[in-house]
Amino acid sequence: MEVLFVLAFISIFIALQSWIYRVYALKNLSARIGFSKNIAQCGETVLIEEMIRNEKALPLPMLVLKFEAPRPLIFEDMTNTSLSDYHYREDLLSLGAWKAHTRQIPVKCKKRGYYSFKRFSLTTSDLMLLVKIVYALECDATLTVFPKQIKSIDFEIMLMSFIDERTVKKYLIEDPFAFNGTREYLPTDRMSAVNWGATSRCDELMVNTYCSSVHSEISILVNVEPYTNDRREDCIEKAISIAYSTALVLTQRHFEVAVYCNSRDVLTESDIRINRGSGPKHAEKIGYHLARIDLSRGCGDFDNLLEDVTRSRRDLSAIIISANTVNSLQRQLIRRHQNGFDFIWIVPLNIYDPEPVILDALKPLTKFWRHRFDG
Repeated sequence: MEVLFVLAFISIFIALQSWIYRVYALKNLSARIGFSKNIAQCGETVLIEEMIRNEKALPLPMLVLKFEAPRPLIFEDMTNTSLSDYHYREDLLSLGAWKAHTRQIPVKCKKRGYYSFKRFSLTTSDLMLLVKIVYALECDATLTVFPKQIKSIDFEIMLMSFIDERTVKKYLIEDPFAFNGTREYLPTDRMSAVNWGATSRCDELMVNTYCSSVHSEISILVNVEPYTNDRREDCIEKAISIAYSTALVLTQRHFEVAVYCNSRDVLTESDIRINRGSGPKHAEKIGYHLARIDLSRGCGDFDNLLEDVTRSRRDLSAIIISANTVNSLQRQLIRRHQNGFDFIWIVPLNIYDPEPVILDALKPLTKFWRHRFDG
């Protein structure tokens, strides 16, 4: 009889606790996963932050937190992590009543991109581990990894030699707020420039003069069209990094920079068009948009992009970055150069790649850039 009583008690207990956990295990249970920062540089280490709160009197003896992280985010510790198309992470823990769990997992940003967590879930159970309860969660955390910055004195020398010798158009613009005195009137002066007070004192027409300011603008045009039959992307990634690094160099020297690319934005699916601007905020904007280029979505026609850009600005100075060197593109560049389009063409190459054949008319305008880096 006592054995039957014990068995009945155990059965009732198992059934009761199983029912309690099915009903209440997910009550007042919250979880969040995110990144320690929203923007990172390529090669930088950031933290994935886990936080789980159990705000009730019911303990959770077994919790499994699962998430899928993008493959270019490299886990420094692969414990509880498997690698396939994504990093699959499972963290096992127990959480008492009114307790919280936090964990920080360092990951290295290997490649530029716009990253989020594809799946995020919690799995728990009853005291006897007989009932499996799965809680699928939403996660809006994102991480934008900027293209890799090229830190090379040779790279800066290449850019600055182009800027100093041939490309940058310097327009002397009178600054109306920088008064620089008066001078005698010339037949080419506007009557609106006459200083009537000075004229009355000098008994001859006098005009205002102003200090001049230098305005310099450069456009960066990036071509992401495939350059090999097997559609390799390594030199296209180098082109994107060159574009970002060029923008940093120019904005730090107070040039106004515009960026155009025939790629597709991972969020908007439109091509990249960043109007001219300068300063650190503008450089960050450029890095943000270049990070969001999704090469898997294809690209637009680069010649159409060239036509749009050069149609609006006849006096444009540009840096063209393209790993694609097909003859049709070269002939288009020659034609536009003959029509007054002033540019330099940077061709990114891998360390041991042979130099592609460049038409004679383009050779003085072409620079080959080899630089060893990942991402």
